[in-house]
Order: sequence, then structure tokens, then C-alpha cells
Amino acid sequence: MDKVEIHGFVASPPTRAVMMVCELIGVPYEMKYLEPLNKTPEFKKFNPEMTIPVLVDDGFVLIESRAIIQYLMDKYAKDDSLYPKDLKTRAVINARLNFDCGTLWPKLVAAYRPTFFGGKITDEELQIVKDTVSIVEEFLTRDKFLAGPKMTIADISFSTTLSCLLEFGFDITPYPKVTAWLAECNKVTVINKLNQEGINAFRQRLAEFQKKSQNQ
Repeated sequence: MDKVEIHGFVASPPTRAVMMVCELIGVPYEMKYLEPLNKTPEFKKFNPEMTIPVLVDDGFVLIESRAIIQYLMDKYAKDDSLYPKDLKTRAVINARLNFDCGTLWPKLVAAYRPTFFGGKITDEELQIVKDTVSIVEEFLTRDKFLAGPKMTIADISFSTTLSCLLEFGFDITPYPKVTAWLAECNKVTVINKLNQEGINAFRQRLAEFQKKSQNQ
């Protein structure tokens, strides 16, 4: 099997989710550093959204991390344990991934973006984050994992998003099911390893942004 290319970097939670899936299902990959802040014409041609990650598989280019991990599972997974083919189970997984992409991730980014530039999260934005994490807590009152009794790609994607959230000092202790679930996810060696690498890289990146803002 030839290597797929993952364009992005480990500090990016969506990029990290793709890396995790590749490692968990045995897909060899090559990381290609891609900086989303460098919005060059070449980047726009590569990905009109100018977001990361971008997957390149034998010339086929795919954007959006949740779509990428679904594609990888359908094409390369030896079984369907992380992305069951059962119609109803898969529908729940897809619904969770849509929530992560359309609600959880963008709301967290919008709330904490000012902290990159020396600002602070507002009380209003913090409450939005709390309300959003409360929905995840509610998901977990129904099953051990986000889409059922077993771990799926939904958990992988959410684990990267919520691990990033902790770096901003968000307190998840009021959400006991989220706390227990995240600890369970991190029992998987690949998830724990890449999340830790990503957290370290993200911490460094955040410090660099904040230092640059202070010097301006």
C-alpha cells in the first residue's frame, strides 16, 4: 500500500484525528506541513476553503477531517468496528461527526480565538462553550461512548477537539461523563500519544502567538 499524504500539522485537532485513524487501521501516511495562516494562491488552488487537514490519496484530494476519516474507514479498514455498517449505528456516528464539525469545533474556535492575540474569552462566549459541552455530556448519558457502547470514529474526532479545549484552561470537572469518557479514550495508546504530541505543539504555538501579540 502506498502512503497517503496528510497536509496539516499535529497541533491541529482535525489533522490529529486523521492521523489517529490512519494509525489505528494501519494506513501508512506521510505528513506534509501545511500552514493555514499562509493563505497563498497555491493553497487556495489546493483547497478552496484553505483549511487543514487535506488528504491526498494517489492523486485524489479530499478536505474536511470528518469526511476524510469516513473515507479512510470505507476504503482501508479491515473491519467495521470503528465505523459500523449497520445503518442506524452509522447514522448516529454521522450525526455526532456533523455536530463536531458544525457546532462543537466552530463554537470553541470562535470563543477562544481572541486568546491567541492576547485577549480574553468573554463571559458570554464562555457560557456558549459550557452549553455546548453540556450537550456532549448529555450524549454520554445514553451510552459509554458518543455513538453507542463501543468506541467509533466519532469518539476519535471529539477527543482531539476536547483535548484542545483543556489547553485553554477550560474546567471539565462539572461534566463527569465527559471527564470519564476522555480518560477512556486516552487509554488507547495511539489516541493518548498523538493527543499529547498535539497538546504540546499547540501549547507552544499558543505561547508564540501570545508573545508576538505582546510585542506588537
